[in-house]
Amino acid sequence: VKDETYSREYWVYDMFRSFGVLAPNITPVNFKINYSGQLENFGVVYALETVDDLFLEKRLSTKHLEGDLYKVGWDHQYGGNLTLDTLDRIGIEDENIPYFPVYDLKTNKKTSDHSHMRNLILKLNNENRPGDVVHLDYYIAFEAVSFLSGNPDDLRNHFNNYYIYFLKDSGLAIFIPYDYDRTMGINWDWNPTGNAMTSYSPYTKRTTMG
Repeated sequence: VKDETYSREYWVYDMFRSFGVLAPNITPVNFKINYSGQLENFGVVYALETVDDLFLEKRLSTKHLEGDLYKVGWDHQYGGNLTLDTLDRIGIEDENIPYFPVYDLKTNKKTSDHSHMRNLILKLNNENRPGDVVHLDYYIAFEAVSFLSGNPDDLRNHFNNYYIYFLKDSGLAIFIPYDYDRTMGINWDWNPTGNAMTSYSPYTKRTTMG
C-alpha cells in the first residue's frame, strides 16, 4: 500500500456507500503469522471484504439475489472496456489451464449461459439505450464518486477494478468498486494525466493505456 496514512481507500469506499453504491468494508489490521510457534509481524495491511454471494445477501433484497456476478480484470489489449472486442473474454477462471477471462463469472457457474453479460456489451455498443441494460441512477452515483476520488486505475481509465452484478428481478447491471488503493492523489506507477487526475474532466474521452 502506497498510502502511508492507511485511510484513503477506506474513505473512498465510505463515500461510495453514502451515495448508495455497493462497496466492500475495509479496515487496517496488524498482520501476524505464526510459523511453528514463532510469531512474525508483517506490519499494517488492509483487510478487505470479499465481493461474493454473502456480500450481496447483506446488501440487497431477496428479489435482487441469485443474479450473475462478474469480476472484471484487465489485459494489455482491451481490459474490461465493455466493447465488442471483449465478447470472447467472458468465462470462468481456471488456474490449472491457465485461463483468466476478463469477465470472470463468480456466481451461477453451473447454470449461467453468460447471456446477460453478452447482452450488456451488445446493447451498449449497438443501441443508444443504456437504461435497458444498466441501472442508470446507480451508475451515475458510481461514476460521480469515481471521478471525485481521482482513481487512475478504474473502469474509466484502465478498464478494470470493478465487479458487474446483474439484478435477478430486472436483469439490470450495477457496478461494484474494488482495489481503490490509487485514489485522492495516490497514483505511483500509473498517472495518465500527469497531475493525479486533479484536472481530468468526467467528459474526457480515453481509449486505453498507451
